[in-house]
Amino acid sequence: MRSLAFILSLLLPWCAAASGRFVNYTSSQGLASNCVYAITQDGNGFLWVGTRGGLNRFDGARFQTWREPGRVTALTVDRDNRLWVGTTGGLMVMDGEDFVPGPSQYIRALLADSDGFVWATTLDSALLKLSFQPGEGIVEHASTGYSMVYAEGDYPYHQIYEDHSGRLWIGGRIVHCQYVEDRGNPEVLYRYHPTCSMGSYAEIGGTLYSYSDFTDKLCIIDDAPELEELGRLPLFHVKLLADHRGRLWAAGSPGLGLVDISNPEATTVFRHRADDPSSLLSNELYCIFEDAQGNIWVGGDNGLSVLCPSLPLVSSIDIPSKQITALMQASDGRLWVGTADSGAWADGVQITPDSPVSCLYEDSAGAVYIGLWKGTGFDVWEKGRLRKAAVSGPVPPAQHCVASGDRITSNWISDFLEGGDGRFWVVTWEGVGLNEWDRRSGRTLPAAWLSPFKYPTAEKDSSIYLSSRLGSRLIEDAAGNLVYGTTEAGLNIIDRATGLVTKYLPGNSGIPDNYVTDICLAKDGTLWVATRAGLWSPSGTHYLDGMLVQSVEVDGKGRLWAGTEEGLYFIDCDGNIGMVSAGLGLPSNTYGEHVSCILADGSLAFGGSAGAAVFHPDSLLSAESAPELFLTALSTEPSSVQFSFSVKDLPQASLLKYRYRLSGVDDDWITAEFPLLQGRYNGLFPGKYTLRIQCTDIFGNWQETELSRPIRILPPLLLRWPFLLVYLLLFAGAVWLYVRYRVNRQKTALLQEELDTRNRFFSIISHDLRGPVSGMSALASSLENAPDDALREGVHAIGAAASHTSVLLENLLMWSVSQKGVLRPVLREESFQDLADEAIGTWPVRADFPEGLTLLTDRHLLVTALRNLLDNAVKFSPEDGSVTLLASAEAIVISDRGPGMDAGTLQTLSRPGHLGLVITRELLEKLGASLSARNLPDGGCEITIHLPRND
Repeated sequence: MRSLAFILSLLLPWCAAASGRFVNYTSSQGLASNCVYAITQDGNGFLWVGTRGGLNRFDGARFQTWREPGRVTALTVDRDNRLWVGTTGGLMVMDGEDFVPGPSQYIRALLADSDGFVWATTLDSALLKLSFQPGEGIVEHASTGYSMVYAEGDYPYHQIYEDHSGRLWIGGRIVHCQYVEDRGNPEVLYRYHPTCSMGSYAEIGGTLYSYSDFTDKLCIIDDAPELEELGRLPLFHVKLLADHRGRLWAAGSPGLGLVDISNPEATTVFRHRADDPSSLLSNELYCIFEDAQGNIWVGGDNGLSVLCPSLPLVSSIDIPSKQITALMQASDGRLWVGTADSGAWADGVQITPDSPVSCLYEDSAGAVYIGLWKGTGFDVWEKGRLRKAAVSGPVPPAQHCVASGDRITSNWISDFLEGGDGRFWVVTWEGVGLNEWDRRSGRTLPAAWLSPFKYPTAEKDSSIYLSSRLGSRLIEDAAGNLVYGTTEAGLNIIDRATGLVTKYLPGNSGIPDNYVTDICLAKDGTLWVATRAGLWSPSGTHYLDGMLVQSVEVDGKGRLWAGTEEGLYFIDCDGNIGMVSAGLGLPSNTYGEHVSCILADGSLAFGGSAGAAVFHPDSLLSAESAPELFLTALSTEPSSVQFSFSVKDLPQASLLKYRYRLSGVDDDWITAEFPLLQGRYNGLFPGKYTLRIQCTDIFGNWQETELSRPIRILPPLLLRWPFLLVYLLLFAGAVWLYVRYRVNRQKTALLQEELDTRNRFFSIISHDLRGPVSGMSALASSLENAPDDALREGVHAIGAAASHTSVLLENLLMWSVSQKGVLRPVLREESFQDLADEAIGTWPVRADFPEGLTLLTDRHLLVTALRNLLDNAVKFSPEDGSVTLLASAEAIVISDRGPGMDAGTLQTLSRPGHLGLVITRELLEKLGASLSARNLPDGGCEITIHLPRND
């Protein structure tokens, strides 16, 4: 049982440590310094690490470093998720990305209490009660002193601890056992004798444990008058930690201990081992912290280490050679290891010289057979002695492919087997292939199943032959049949009842490859065959297609384990496949041919060219978890988004695979390679998107749960709604200005037109008035000496001129009143006969309208309009011409036989040029009527007044 004790000596310490292992980080991974003094975790999941060289933030993939704080001695996170940083130069709070300075004393320890205050101890033995106030910074609420046994130097072993009752306990390397009862009015009180020194505190189930730095003893602090000592710890300068599972940890010198409270002296201490990369980095630890996922972090003089319950327990086999070629556990419990360069080892002791070992086997008598891969046979270890052996003898006559009389000379040993009938078989590569060997006499017996060729053909093959004499592996199935593998011709199963051989070759049986590397038998009788192109069973089931499978085992629960050149895979009973990467503690991802075994306790051992490892499959698979993803950074800009991410179980980050996609952009997943867990998209249109991120578990299986985060891409700053509002206002202003410009322009044009009209009117008036007045003046002069007849004609002419002038003046007055806007029509029922008589006066006008025709109109306005139109018609008619006035309830038509109007006048009757027409149109518009004109085909002009409907 010595070898089993050897294996258990590797496993038991790890089992005591919560079936996990250490993962280590140093300055080579980005730490500011390998000297770690403080650890904490914020509410976002980031781990903060204080070192001699500055402050570090860890997201599982990378360290971000701030060197400006200098030597960081203490860290805590308050209930507002602000990080408090204690340094040798003072205290500061990290508010966003900025450091807000506080007291400048050397800070020894920090604690954020349950009331939202932060407590600090300083080098000069002061206890400070503090808070952070936005806009004010760090505010000091109280300060009191505490005492030490004697003046202490610059040591990092300090603590402030809050127990379940709210008391604050002050710990340090040589600090008295002191506490604060009333945090509202802090006063430091003593417990027990003033010289009693307490370095650290932790509470489990209401029991307060403390470590005495003077005596290295674990103690219980209660209301008893005397200190209860439980026993000495095998550590000193200890910091205690009670984890969420109720276990007590002690970090100090020379390592980390999971405390045995009932017998502290028996506490197992984990230390740094130079030959084990999964051991602690430091033997001098300064701080300890449990994160939200239950990982135990410790820091010391040589880096940062974390014990991960989520990572499985894997132990390496410790022998000088790493080129492992064979594994076997003997019946006495010893683990036998074959190597390629240093022979065979048992329980860590070298048994054979530096010979390449190909296989190991123990028979029912306890003899161990050591196959050698150099053509010299094999060794037998029996009763503490080593002897040589080999297969030999004449080649059977049936070996027709070799010359008669030849003897067996090949002793490249591939495997051994003791059958259920007691017969012993030796498999060789070349020679006969399957050799029966008499253990008592040491002789090779005649071959029962011959293999007359390396490469069988249809002409030579037969069911009485093996398919090839290049043997690789041999086992016995549940029916007692021999299952024989080859390197060139697939698998053979020898029926012990008939002696006939069933052959499985690629193409006719489903076996994926001619090269059989390993064979194993499950408890249910299923045969599993490893080949260079996958794992296969004669029942037709196959896994890992196309992969070079080197070793295969079936554990106690029926799960398949396959060592390949790409990693160690497992297939559970439901056919789900997972991979155990080298990052979980295995020596590598490359495994050797037939280099595996099952141990008595159900553990598995797998090896290859980089060493071998032992693990229990139940423990390994129980560590499977679904890691929770979180965004470590996210920034969006117009047309782009940039992000980074990790998993909250930080030590797992490097063991997983990751992928992401942006909905509406990616058709497929994009792979993110650790540690570059980040992505960026450019050229995005404004709108809503969804970022999706997935990861595998530690065995490479993609998780159904994913991180989904909605993302909104805003338009560029100048296209957002405040600016759009400004643009709208500017546009509205521009439109308003344009309209004002157009209106003003129109007004200016109208004003100019009005001025032009007035000027024209004045010109017309002056012209029209000059003629009558000049005529009347000339007539007046000529009438002074005129006879009676001439005098009568002159008076008549003067009367006509005066009448014309009166009409002109009346039109001028009417236009003036109209321009002032005070001319408003007064509508009455008027007889058109009366209106026509008043308008026609003495002019020779022929009127035609229905008798009794009445109109609702303003008499003065309509008569003035009619008079102007008739005056114009009479004026332009020839002496023998006629002017006609036609009327109805809808229109009044005036026609003459004059020259008509030019096209311009027809289109713009209101333009200046004739005052009467301008006045007429304006008067008619006041009445709701309109004016139109046309030249008659036979000459003359027709003007129509369109009267409004008076329904």
